[in-house]
Parts: sequence; C-alpha cells; structure tokens
Amino acid sequence: MVEAAIVFPIVALITFATIEFGLLFLSQSTALSSAQAGVRQAAAQIPTAGSPAVAYDQVRDEVVDSIKALSRQGTPTTLWIYHAAADGGPIGATNFDSCATDCRRYAWDGSTFAYQGGTWTNPDACIFDGDALDSVGVFVEVQHRAVTRFVFRTITLREHSTAQLEPLPSEEC
Repeated sequence: MVEAAIVFPIVALITFATIEFGLLFLSQSTALSSAQAGVRQAAAQIPTAGSPAVAYDQVRDEVVDSIKALSRQGTPTTLWIYHAAADGGPIGATNFDSCATDCRRYAWDGSTFAYQGGTWTNPDACIFDGDALDSVGVFVEVQHRAVTRFVFRTITLREHSTAQLEPLPSEEC
C-alpha cells in the first residue's frame, strides 16, 4: 500500500504530462501544416488568379480546411498572407508582431478567418522584368489550452511557411 501511494502520483503525473504534451504537439503540427498548405496554394494561385483578392480568399479557404484538424484544445486566432522577406518574415518587420506592408490580415471568428485589413496589390511573378520573383508567406497563430493545467494553462503557437511565387509565362508579363 505504501509503495502504491508513493508510485501512483508519479505515474499519474507522467501519464497526464504525456497526454498534455501530445495534444500540444498535435496543435503545433496542425498549425505548421496549415501554414504550409496555405503557402503552397498562394505560390500557385496568386500569380495566375485574375485578382489577388480572389487568390487570397482561396489561400484563406485552404488554411481553414487544413486547420480543422486541430484538437478541441487548439483555437486558431490569426492568419496573415504576406510578402515575405529573405528571412521569411514580413517585409518591413523584424518579427511577427506587426504586418504593415504588403500583408493581408485575418482573425478567427469561430468558423473561418475574417478579413481584418491590409493589402498586397502587386505581387511580382515575372522573371522577365529583371527583378527576382516575390516570395509569399503564410503565418498562422493558434491558442492551445491545456487539459490538466498542471504544467501550463495556455500557449500561443506561431507557425509560418514561405515559398517563391510560381513564375508567369513571358507573354503574361
């Protein structure tokens, strides 16, 4: 009995910690997967869509479809589709706290990402004009709530992915 009284709390703690961190890693993996799915869609659709706004909506829809894999512990909060700098962050920013230039921001409204503001009206996908192709980035933020709250209550997960825009044919440039 004494041994069981000593060992049981330790085994219970290890079991709950394993479950807690498993759910956390699931949320992080889903956030990263959503950003990657969105950036793949963005790289292909932004150059060929008739209007950038239509392409951004398609990217948003792709991220929404992918983010549905979140467990009940994760809630998406923020989506950005942005002109990516060489370091993968937004142009004109040093981190993911602000997205001021060439960036579209969305906030989760419970079922989808609702447009909050920002523009990126002229993405460059022409390799024939002497400039390098623009890179696009997709940033996803998820709020993960702990089940047990032994180790933490909530953690904000921030994931992003970038890709170079697919080049347009020369006759379209």
